[in-house]
Amino acid sequence: MYKLNRVQELPAVDMFVTTADPVLEPPIITVNTVLSLMALDYPANKLACYVSDDGCSPLNFYALVEASKLAKLWVPFCKKYNVKVRAPFKYFSDESVMSSGAHNSWQFHQDWKNMKEEYERLRRNIEDAAKKSAGFGFDLTGEFATRVSGIMTNAPFMLNVDCDMFANNPQIVRHAMCLLLGSKEKDCAFVQCPQLFYNNPNIGLVVSHEVSNVSFSSIGCFHRRKVIYGLWPEDTKNDSGRYYNSVMNGKVDDDEILLKEFGNSMELIKSAAHALKGKIGFSMSPSNSLDAAHQVAGSAYEYGSSWGEKVGWIYGSTAEDILTGLMIHKRGWRSGYCNPNPPAFLGCAPSNSIVAMTQQKRWTTGLLEILFSKNNPISATLAANLQFRQCLAYLFFQFWGLRSIPELCYVALPAYCIITDSNFLSKFHEPGIYIPAAIFVVYNFYTLSEYIRMGFSISSWWNNQSMTRIITMTSWIFGVLNTVLKLLGLSETSFEITKKDLDDHQSSTSIDDYKVDENAGKFIFDESAFFVLGTTVLLVQLAALATSLLGLQSPGGQGSGLAEVLCSVLVVLWFRPFMEGLFRKGKYGIPWSTIYKSAALALLFGTGASSGGHVRDDCGSGAGTANHHYESVLSGEAHNSWQFHQDWKMMKEEDERLRRNIEEAAKKSAAFDLAGEFAVFSNTEPRNHPAVIKEKDCAFAQFPQLYYNYPNNGHVIIHENIVKGIVEIEGPFYEGSGSFHKRKVIYGLRPEDTENDRRVDNDEMLLKEFGNSKELIKSAAHALKGDTNFPKDLSNSLDVAHRVAGSTYELVVYGSAVEDNLIGLMIHTRGWKSAYCNTDPPAFLGCAPSSSIEAMIQQKRWCTGLTEILFSKNNPISCTLAANLQFRQCLAYLFFQFWGLCSIPELCYAALPAYCIITDSNFLPKFQEPGIYIYVAVFVVYNLYTLSEYIRMGFSISSWHNGSAGAAGRLEHGIARVAITRGLSYIPDLCYAALPAYCIITKSIFLRECHTQALRVTRHSTTMVLMQLTGLATCSLGLQPQADQCDHHHHGAGGSGVGVGELMCSVNVVSCFWPFVMGLFGPPNA
Repeated sequence: MYKLNRVQELPAVDMFVTTADPVLEPPIITVNTVLSLMALDYPANKLACYVSDDGCSPLNFYALVEASKLAKLWVPFCKKYNVKVRAPFKYFSDESVMSSGAHNSWQFHQDWKNMKEEYERLRRNIEDAAKKSAGFGFDLTGEFATRVSGIMTNAPFMLNVDCDMFANNPQIVRHAMCLLLGSKEKDCAFVQCPQLFYNNPNIGLVVSHEVSNVSFSSIGCFHRRKVIYGLWPEDTKNDSGRYYNSVMNGKVDDDEILLKEFGNSMELIKSAAHALKGKIGFSMSPSNSLDAAHQVAGSAYEYGSSWGEKVGWIYGSTAEDILTGLMIHKRGWRSGYCNPNPPAFLGCAPSNSIVAMTQQKRWTTGLLEILFSKNNPISATLAANLQFRQCLAYLFFQFWGLRSIPELCYVALPAYCIITDSNFLSKFHEPGIYIPAAIFVVYNFYTLSEYIRMGFSISSWWNNQSMTRIITMTSWIFGVLNTVLKLLGLSETSFEITKKDLDDHQSSTSIDDYKVDENAGKFIFDESAFFVLGTTVLLVQLAALATSLLGLQSPGGQGSGLAEVLCSVLVVLWFRPFMEGLFRKGKYGIPWSTIYKSAALALLFGTGASSGGHVRDDCGSGAGTANHHYESVLSGEAHNSWQFHQDWKMMKEEDERLRRNIEEAAKKSAAFDLAGEFAVFSNTEPRNHPAVIKEKDCAFAQFPQLYYNYPNNGHVIIHENIVKGIVEIEGPFYEGSGSFHKRKVIYGLRPEDTENDRRVDNDEMLLKEFGNSKELIKSAAHALKGDTNFPKDLSNSLDVAHRVAGSTYELVVYGSAVEDNLIGLMIHTRGWKSAYCNTDPPAFLGCAPSSSIEAMIQQKRWCTGLTEILFSKNNPISCTLAANLQFRQCLAYLFFQFWGLCSIPELCYAALPAYCIITDSNFLPKFQEPGIYIYVAVFVVYNLYTLSEYIRMGFSISSWHNGSAGAAGRLEHGIARVAITRGLSYIPDLCYAALPAYCIITKSIFLRECHTQALRVTRHSTTMVLMQLTGLATCSLGLQPQADQCDHHHHGAGGSGVGVGELMCSVNVVSCFWPFVMGLFGPPNA
């Protein structure tokens, strides 16, 4: 670490304090922040403090004048007695310092009492002035402090804090200088300190900073002035000593260029030139500096310059701090993170729920404004110098707001399922429930372990989980709405200032009178739309639970399970503050107007769910149910005659016979023999019979594609688990073989087309569609009409057949190597449905590929065809938006058509363990770290689940390994997909998000032999095997690069140490490619 041995080595620092509204941000807060900064353990002549008051309040000016008088006493007092907390309000609220042994002298007690009296006098004077003052407007800008300080002091480093963020660690400037001066300049453009609060643990921010080390957040950040002025890391002086600056595309010494970028103040231009050259000691006479400072302070100075665009804090978002940090990283700079103990700065957290939600909405709006602007992280990565992983880090935060939409949908889903008596999760007795249950348990245990590791309690963890859900579904939703309205040009976003309070001063007139508010922590409600949405969510869940408890669900449903009820109860627990607000009064209770609005919305949701939730029985079962209750009246006096007793017994026998017949029919689950007394039903029109599938519901019937020369475990699992699920949507895909089609559907008929379709009798249209063969046109017309009695003249049929056999009469849809999938997609697009038939024994058996090469070529052809469809005009998305393909069926087609694209992230992740081993780095947490639990749990649960599926289907463990997790799955699917998608230079990592689901159904055949012939698709596999073996050998021989201790300490350069996780991943990849390992030592093929 860089050592600062002499005072003259310490650079100057300009400190900026920003405030805007003396009502929402009381001057006493600003005064405490300024006093804490002036009392820092740093040479006084090296510090300069600037207060940027956007409201230009006389009250703030008066408070600062009075504070400057107190500073002459407060700063020496702090340094004399080495005061740890140098914000007066916080220091004097802790009476324990009087009884501590650190300063127990009589002189200290006297000085302490005198300082307390001086501070109390200052506070009373400010409060009295506040009652008399009135603010006036003045047009300042966020760049005010930067430009004014550039003329007045022009320190090479700048500190920016909010008015409520006081310095809690007197040594923080020295800590920051160690990072800024003790590393290469380009490695540290700014040093960010965590944003923490004294009046609220704000556990979420603590964990966020600890886990992710977020970038520039404007508060508690030390900057290099020349970086804020637009300097790039590569900007240097040339051999002639001339300085160049990339933002100005020219010389720093060129006044004309500086004038264009920094405005028309010659004093500011000179100071900017000194800063860009890295020089110090720029000085100006006080009389001239005040006049120049007044000139550059207003926002009008920025017109015609680059302030807010290239220079200074960047405009264009209410989260200008994130945008400015992004622009700095975009130019290629790096940043540092400083988290000392005690914390560097402590601020004032929102004092109630209303303020917190407003703040969260502003943050969400600002982040989304950046995401949808020209300065978004993706364009900064593709067109500038933002690193890819840094881009992902920015996107992680900027996607916060968009997360609210699916989260709100998922919160509504349990209630919807309960009301409609349906389910979206597996039942508790089904193996499928293990995966969501395991993910839920592992995720919550992992987050809980993070909180406990940070020293927080279980109740703190739960409270923060609850607030995260509430804010996501209230504030973030409105942040998204604000952004959408701005993008549409319907509104403009504004910076909403959040109210800040010094708790110690707001609730009492004296520090001695301070008492803890017993209502602290309770939710405060008003008529804001935030609470309408939150109350609606709660009422919907309560209505759903009441519906389940009273048995009022829609009839005919599939049955909601315990999982849906537990999910709904969990949402109610998350929204417990709203539940309590329903029964409280005053500001802690939800207003009646909000309850009325929420009840109306909840009723609308319930009505829509009840009317939309229906279940159709297309199974054609002849079994029915009947409930007929006979009340025992034999002992009654109303009917006590002999005739009644005889009729009663006869009716009871008939009822018992009916019940037995129904039970026997249910056990057989077979069609009735329509003979005897049921013969009347044999004459019923089939298409109108309620037990027969309607014609539009079955365009074709698909049988599973299985093989006689191989068990083909993968296909069995796919058809058993996946295709059956697709059947419940719109029917299975067309697989090319083993499918029965309706001829008129292949001829292009739509479900809504009738026998009177105008094209059937229009010879001109038929000629255009089916070619110039009159015989084929006549047969097509009969087929389209559904006429099965088409006369055939065998003498002419052979000649006609020979004539129509050419390519001009092709009736299939071309454009893909898997035309079967494309034809099925076009049939479903027209609105048809399909049926699935899996008989015992199997209907058809084919011949599986006899070698690994043939299998890979087959997989390559399939993936090529699926990818061709995905990028064609007939892709499922356009078919859903512009035609009749159902949305869930679209997702099913996309599920398979994305197979090929999954190869790129899978290849990257397969290479990652070897890369980490060779470079002595890691991408997984170490085994002693809690973070490894979630990866191990997902790996174990996934493999146990797939193993259970194989065992349930009657396959062995070796079949599971060979066909699912082992060599075949990687050889057939991974390599073949790389072969057809390797030309794509970039596929987003979002493809990998679908990988676990994709892996569940991509069970492949076991290759009993693997020829290592010089085929193109096998080269990638051999490369992968050699890469993993090289990585393992590098680790075993200890050949990883050695880390530079200094760079490693500051920026993580060099190896961070490979862990057991990376080694196990690499071994797993080798085991998956074991046939290729064996092929390295086998005899070459001819």
